[in-house]
Amino acid sequence: MYLSDIFELLPYSFRELVEAWERGPLCLFGLVRDRVERELGVIKGVKHYGTFIDLKSMIFVVEYMVDYEGEGASGTVGVKIIYADNPQVALMKYYEAEKKGKLIK
Repeated sequence: MYLSDIFELLPYSFRELVEAWERGPLCLFGLVRDRVERELGVIKGVKHYGTFIDLKSMIFVVEYMVDYEGEGASGTVGVKIIYADNPQVALMKYYEAEKKGKLIK
């Protein structure tokens, strides 16, 4: 997971993440909701922003826009769930796909 410029290792396989996403992008967010709430505070809303999948490279990136209200702060922040051998490379590929309009919305 990538939140507030920090990577956090998640205990899920590529298959588990993709299967949760296939049930619905917000089902996947349910796997990290508690972690996000601990970091940000109360979650007021979640919207799926975009998904990038590269099966050949086994890269999976899903971004959510999360509305939150915490102690002394509130707003909207992007939260990404990433599966990749190299998360930095995965983010670069995600942003490249975003620029080209190739994210799954």
